[in-house]
Amino acid sequence: MSEVVVVTAKSFPDPDTLPLISDVQYREPYSSAGMNRKLRGIINEGFYTGFTPSPGDGLNLLISSGENGGSASFDVGARYQLTVRQQSDITIAMTAGTAMRVVLEVRYVLGQETYQVNSASSIQSTQIVLLDSATELSDGQLEICTVTIPSGKTQLTSDMIDTSRRVNQTIGVVLSDALDGDRSNVAASEKAVGLLQEGKQPLATNLTSLAATTAAIIAKLIELGATNTVSLAELNYLDGVTSAIQTQLNAKQPLATNLTSLAGTTATIIAKLIELGATTTVSLAELNYLDGVTSAIQTQLNAKAPLASPALTGVPTAPTAAAGTNTTQLANTAFVTAAIAALVGSSPATLDTLNELAAALGNDANFSTTMVNALAGKQPLDSTLTSLAGKTISGLLDYLGLDTLHGVQRFTASGSWTCPDNVTTVYLSGCGAGGGGGGGGGAPDASTKTSSSAGGGGAGIATLKQAVTVVPGRVYIITIGAGGSAGNGGAYASNGGSGNSGGSTSFGSLLTLAGGGGGVNGFAATGTSNPIGGAGGSPGGSGGSTGSINSIVPSIGGSGGSGPFGTGAGASRGSTGAGTSEGTGSSSPQGSGYGFGGGGGAGTLGATGTAGNNGSAGGNGILILEW
Repeated sequence: MSEVVVVTAKSFPDPDTLPLISDVQYREPYSSAGMNRKLRGIINEGFYTGFTPSPGDGLNLLISSGENGGSASFDVGARYQLTVRQQSDITIAMTAGTAMRVVLEVRYVLGQETYQVNSASSIQSTQIVLLDSATELSDGQLEICTVTIPSGKTQLTSDMIDTSRRVNQTIGVVLSDALDGDRSNVAASEKAVGLLQEGKQPLATNLTSLAATTAAIIAKLIELGATNTVSLAELNYLDGVTSAIQTQLNAKQPLATNLTSLAGTTATIIAKLIELGATTTVSLAELNYLDGVTSAIQTQLNAKAPLASPALTGVPTAPTAAAGTNTTQLANTAFVTAAIAALVGSSPATLDTLNELAAALGNDANFSTTMVNALAGKQPLDSTLTSLAGKTISGLLDYLGLDTLHGVQRFTASGSWTCPDNVTTVYLSGCGAGGGGGGGGGAPDASTKTSSSAGGGGAGIATLKQAVTVVPGRVYIITIGAGGSAGNGGAYASNGGSGNSGGSTSFGSLLTLAGGGGGVNGFAATGTSNPIGGAGGSPGGSGGSTGSINSIVPSIGGSGGSGPFGTGAGASRGSTGAGTSEGTGSSSPQGSGYGFGGGGGAGTLGATGTAGNNGSAGGNGILILEW
């Protein structure tokens, strides 16, 4: 039987349809390796034609192949050289806010099939990839360009494309007849050289001789027949003259022996005057003391004060010593005033004496303790809450400056919002829903046992004008959190119910504002221990007061938390007997606005037992969009 050879056919893509195509991709080692190292060390690695980057539509980068297609050479590993051809233009989608290296890469592994030779392979023989700008290139990679697009940009421009790290190569020299080209790889043809020679000045012996120094030019003129009685040495004296010589000579002083003798120091001049007949009893050394005197010497001496015990008049001045100086240096009024000011800390005129300071403190020797005790019961100051106190919803919007913007939408119920065209940033203000207040504990039968009160609900988490990036035309789902329900007051001798947490307010998946926590319930008084009040919900809810087994004073429910968009519900006060006082078995007061915490119900006491007060519900959330 003859041997049967089975050949498995493989499909491969039409090479003309590939935008990029690489060299030989045979599996066997001899032909493929031999073909792929044919030009290693002969052709340098880099881009020769094509692969030209330019801005496309929007944020697309266009890689053009050029008129005759693109060519790039790669050194792969230690032995091989591969050529990549670009057969058609390629468009790459870029992203704003990134800096990416656009890289052409080629792959050659002996025996490994690529998509170029086998359609079943997922490995590309060559492709363009995007790398972070800080990433180093690997074997078989060449950078086409680096593209840096600032955030918020929607159109790619040329100044965002950097080709400074691109390696361009050329082969051979092109001849050109052009006379004004600027390419470094193009040489002038014989015709171009001839055209340049036609416009040159013919050489002349006389002109060549004149291209020398001034002396050589004059010598040449004499040689050519010019009449001249001035020697070359005399003509060289003119070197450096800047204006008419006679004019300069006319402005000079004629030479005189006496004037020349006086051209010296003061001592020399006086000596010359004596020599010329002047009579004086003053020595030259004494006369030199006059050097620099500007007025009558005696008058100047009479105006000086003596060094010992001078009697100064007018407003004498002295240099101001540096602060803290402790020497025998003179202290002027400026130094003294500064020292006193430093002592009282530059206090105003009404507080710059110890007597005035004592009066301002009420002559209270324990002023610090008095102030600490006074401040202990005060609410911490918050400028936002102070500004929002008592405002209506319209007033809140005015205060936040939301009515003056060109795009504002307020959501108090869940819905959706479609981002307008050209809007990429929206500013969000709002809050989650407040937690409900807990219910107070019911009173036992014993009239001297007071049940504890419940804690108030916490306010919803809030934000003011938080910037969020959005996409024009996209629809965003908006959820408004519902206020947490209140806990019911406990029946007599029973614990109350805890308040429920408020719901979250959200803007799609981009922002979530959690609701406030519910207030913890109040407890009925049993046994001989005082029942502890319920804790307040977070954030901002206060706890209810503790009940007492030895008091007839009712407990007080915790206040609900407040936020920028709402004021928490106030506390309720328990009764001293069934149906005999405010709030018995009813809800605590309601808050106002949005996102506030509900008040905690109060515990009660009574001879026959009374139910605890119900808490109040938390306020719903709100979300305000401005753009």
